[in-house]
Amino acid sequence: MELLQLFRPENNLQSLRSQKQIPIRLRNLTNRSVDVIWINYTGEYVKYSRLDHDNFVDINTFETHPWIAIDADTKNRLLIDKKFVFLPKPWTEFVRDRFPNLPLEAMPAINPRLPITITTPLLSLRYKTLLELRSYIKSINDVDLLGLPKELAHDLKLLIKERERFPDIICFHRR
Repeated sequence: MELLQLFRPENNLQSLRSQKQIPIRLRNLTNRSVDVIWINYTGEYVKYSRLDHDNFVDINTFETHPWIAIDADTKNRLLIDKKFVFLPKPWTEFVRDRFPNLPLEAMPAINPRLPITITTPLLSLRYKTLLELRSYIKSINDVDLLGLPKELAHDLKLLIKERERFPDIICFHRR
């Protein structure tokens, strides 16, 4: 799989209007401070909350609203519910995904707040090395000075572009 292919679906991602509200409880299981970001109706990043280790935030979101999580210090992407881009699902789909053999009549009729976790992805050595290199490089132009093979230089530039996207987060959510 090409590096950063995981992020490509997000390029044109934005929230869509929806009437289906989905209450979630987002818990940070990483040992890092995490910025929780909602992608709004025009595709802009809106910082909703910052969570320290084992803290949570309750969010009343909607089925068509995408969310991402980034490390507040390194700007590395993190997983929400084992995905880089989290799209909330209704309670029945949530339960069905986790317990596929559960009979429909055994499924609870209530709609509780869904327990969703933020975790650190398992990274390949190559990707981890590129992230480490990125932490020392200020500008995309500096990559060419390293003399890296073309494919590595290309991927490192993509990672730097990804990092540079996050200062464009437009505001904190006001509660």
